[in-house]
Amino acid sequence: YEPALREVCEACGYAVDEYVAAQGGFGGWLTHLDRDGQRFRLFWNGKAKQLALEHLQDQGGWIELRSAAADDESLPGFVNAVRTILENRPGEG
Repeated sequence: YEPALREVCEACGYAVDEYVAAQGGFGGWLTHLDRDGQRFRLFWNGKAKQLALEHLQDQGGWIELRSAAADDESLPGFVNAVRTILENRPGEG
């Protein structure tokens, strides 16, 4: 999934800094992103079946910007979910 996830993140204007896939029964992955000098992380929680985008705060710590349930865990399903969550720019709702 990594190449396709990198591609969709970059198409939405984010530079991919790192991608980590978790091992285990539930599956999961984490992508660290940069955009305009700001740090973000996008991750899939396989146990909760939740996709979330978080922003690194200046004072430290992460704040959730958006999250969404993802019912389709296929590659096209993840690509569409990532595109949807990233196209809505942070701070725009």
